[in-house]
Amino acid sequence: MFEWDKACERLEVAPERVRRLLRSLGDTQVALPGLPSQKSSAYLCAYEDSRGVQVVVVFHLLVSRRLAVYRHDQGRVAPQNLKAVLDEGMHFAESLGFLLDDQEFHLLDPPAKKDRWNSLPLVHGGGYGLDEPAAAGGAPAAAVPELPSLEELHERRRFFIEKLGRFLATL
Repeated sequence: MFEWDKACERLEVAPERVRRLLRSLGDTQVALPGLPSQKSSAYLCAYEDSRGVQVVVVFHLLVSRRLAVYRHDQGRVAPQNLKAVLDEGMHFAESLGFLLDDQEFHLLDPPAKKDRWNSLPLVHGGGYGLDEPAAAGGAPAAAVPELPSLEELHERRRFFIEKLGRFLATL
């Protein structure tokens, strides 16, 4: 069984310690406790630490711009039980509507592992790879164009009426 580790905001794992990595093929709408329903992508990751292998299911919540890390309740997993726990993690993600694909991370050479790992939101946190957030006032971060003045609007209207008159005269 997997339990939400609310204190974990990202995976601080070196790429060479990652044993398996699976990623969802697309985003799925999920509703996690205490958060609004939103699109999310999912990852299933098995990695080595100093005391064994850990297996986590991570949901990258796109609206909340955060990660929800679910750890296996057994904590460290014995190598002989890794396949069973990975299957359990895959079943957990699939029960929420995700379809996971093996990224074959364990087959990559070290530079490719590093590049791939550093491109994932798992390392950087939930806001990584998303557009910039809205400004503090709720307006988009991009500048809002100024509206034309009243004089400009009258000038544009006069110009339009002139052009329309010429067009209608040709009919």
